Amino acid sequence: MSADLVWSFADGAMGFMALVNLIAIALLSGIAFRLLKDYTHSGVRGRIRSSPATACPTSAASTSGRTS
Repeated sequence: MSADLVWSFADGAMGFMALVNLIAIALLSGIAFRLLKDYTHSGVRGRIRSSPATACPTSAASTSGRTS
C-alpha cells in the first residue's frame, strides 16, 4: 500500500465526515436558533447560572476557610 493511496483515503474520509457534519448543522440550526431565542427572551440575560456544587450552602461554607 503506497503513501499516496493512504493519504487519498484519509482525505476522502475527512471530506465525508465534514459533509456529514455540515448536513447535521444545517438540520439542527433551526432548533438551535429557536432555543437561543427562547433563552434570550426568558429574562436570564446577564445572570450567571451557578453549578449545583456552588449553589449548596454547605459546600460554600466548607471551602471558605481554605487558603490558596
